[in-house]
Amino acid sequence: MSGTLRLLPGAPPPKGPPGRTAPAARSRRRPSWAADPLDALAEEMAEVCAAAVHPDEIAAHLESEGLTGEQIQRRYGRRDTFEAAAELFARVPRAFPEPPPAPDPWRGDPGTALLRGLVFTLPGLGYALAAPFLTGPPDRLGLPAGTGALAASALAAWAWNQALAHRAYAALAAGGR
Repeated sequence: MSGTLRLLPGAPPPKGPPGRTAPAARSRRRPSWAADPLDALAEEMAEVCAAAVHPDEIAAHLESEGLTGEQIQRRYGRRDTFEAAAELFARVPRAFPEPPPAPDPWRGDPGTALLRGLVFTLPGLGYALAAPFLTGPPDRLGLPAGTGALAASALAAWAWNQALAHRAYAALAAGGR
C-alpha cells in the first residue's frame, strides 16, 4: 500500500492523531481502464433497473436495501443515491417483465360452486321457514302477527351479510384468497 491518500469527491479530509498534521489530501480520479464499481451494482440490480420507469424507483430500491448517501459516496464514488440511480437507469436497458398468466375463470372447483349455490339458496329457505309466521291473525297494524319478528330477523341477517362481505373483500384487498 502506498503512502498516498485516496479521497472521494466531497469526503472530509481525515484527521490524524493529535499533534500531527494530516498529509495533504488529494482526490484522485479513477483511471479510464479501471472497472467502475457501479457496474457490479447494475448487474446485481438488473431486474429492478430494467423494470423501472423512472430513476426515483431505483433510488427508492437502493434506500430500501439500506444504502445511505455516505455509502454510495464511499463505495461507488457518486454524489448521492439519486445520482447513482440516474446512472443505473441510463446503463440498464428497459425490459418490462411479462405479467403472469391469468387463471382461467371457466375452470372452477365443483366444491366451491356447490357451496356458493347453497349460500344463494338460503334466502329462499328463509322464506319457506317464515311462511307459518305470516298466517296468523292480524295485529294492531293490520299485518300478520309474525311480521315484526320476521322484519327484525331480515334486517339482522342483512347486516350480518354486509359485515361478512366487508371482511371478505378486505381480506381479498390484503392479498388473501
